[in-house]
Amino acid sequence: MAMHSWPQVLTPAQVAGLVVPPLVAAVVLLLLLRVVFKPRDGSFRLTKASPPGYGSMSIYSETESDAEDIIYAGEVAGDYSASWTTTFDAVFLGIVIVLGVVLAVTTAAYQPQLWYNGCFWLAQLVKVGFMLVVSTLGGLLCRFFCIVDATGYVMTTRNSIFKVNYSRKLQHFAAYLIPLLDPIVCDEPSTPLAMAWAYYCTLSCFLCVLKPIRERSRLCMLQFNGLDRPEDRPHTLKWLLGGNLLPGFALVVLFSSVLDTALVRLIVLVVCVGDGLAEPVGIACGKHRYLTSSCFSSRRYTRSFEGSAVVFLSALIFPVIMYTCFPSPSQLWLTMALLPPAVTVAEAKSPHTVDTPILILVAGTLLHLLV
Repeated sequence: MAMHSWPQVLTPAQVAGLVVPPLVAAVVLLLLLRVVFKPRDGSFRLTKASPPGYGSMSIYSETESDAEDIIYAGEVAGDYSASWTTTFDAVFLGIVIVLGVVLAVTTAAYQPQLWYNGCFWLAQLVKVGFMLVVSTLGGLLCRFFCIVDATGYVMTTRNSIFKVNYSRKLQHFAAYLIPLLDPIVCDEPSTPLAMAWAYYCTLSCFLCVLKPIRERSRLCMLQFNGLDRPEDRPHTLKWLLGGNLLPGFALVVLFSSVLDTALVRLIVLVVCVGDGLAEPVGIACGKHRYLTSSCFSSRRYTRSFEGSAVVFLSALIFPVIMYTCFPSPSQLWLTMALLPPAVTVAEAKSPHTVDTPILILVAGTLLHLLV
C-alpha cells in the first residue's frame, strides 16, 4: 500500500505493529516482576523501618539532624504557622505579577491582535473554570476520606488508607492538560504566545490557595486540601509550583514552538499519566524498590520498579493511541522503540521533587529529534 495513505489507511502489518508491542510489553513486565524476579516478601526494609509506599520515605542515618528524620506518606511533617510574607507564597505572588507584565508587554509588541480576540479570552476563562472545578473536586474527594483540624488542614497518618497524593495527582494532571484543550474553537491559529497565556491563566488559579486567601475562604481551603500532602508541609506550594509547574509549563510552551500541538499533548499525556499512575501503583503493588535522591534536601526516597513499569507502558501506549500525529510509520516505530526506555530511565534517575519537568524535557527533545 502506498505510503501516502498513512495514517488514514493501515495495512494488517501496521495494525499488528500498533497492537502487539504494548501487549507483549505488559506480559513481559508482569512476568519479570512477579515470576522471574519474585519479591522476597510483602515488605521492603531500609534499616529498621518499612516504608509505606512509592516516593514516600527517606533513609535514616544516625548522623542526620531531626529535620532529616524519616517522613512517611501521610505523616504531618510541619505546619503553616510562619507568616506568609516570609514563605514561597509571597515569592509566587511576585512571580505571577512579573510574568503577567512580561506577557502583556510581549503581546503588545509581537501579537497585539490577541488583545482583541474575544474568542481566545473566553476560552481562557472556560479553562480557568475547568481548573477550579477540578481543584474543588480534588478537595471534596480528600475531605470525604480525611479529617481536618480546626483551621481546615487535612490530618492523616501513615496508616491512612487514603493519601492526599492521589487527589494531588488529579490537579497536577489537569494543570498540564487543560491549557492544551480547545473548549471554544477560534479562527486564529494557536501560537507559543497564546499557549503561554493559557498556562499563565492556569498558574494564576493557584493564587487562590495562598495562605492569606485559603485561611479566609472555605472554598479555597477545600481546593488546597486536595494538593497539600501532609508530609510536604510547609513546602507544599514551593515544591509543587517552584519545582514542578513553573519549569514544566515553561518547557511545554517551548516545545509548542517547535512541535505540533498534537505532539505536545502526547508529551503531556505520556508524562502526566505515566508519572501520575506510578505513585498509586507503587503504593498498592510495589514490591521491588529502589532509591532516588531529593533535589531540596539530603533525604533519599523510595520508588518501585512496578511504578516505573507504568511509566514505560504509558510511553508505549499513548503513541499508539495518537498514531495519527506521526507523519510516517517509521517515525512512530522509532518513537515506540526509544521513548519508553528514555522516559523510564529519566523517571528513575530524576530527583524526587522535579521529575515531571525532567520527563517533559526528555520526551520533548526525543520527539523533536524523531518527528
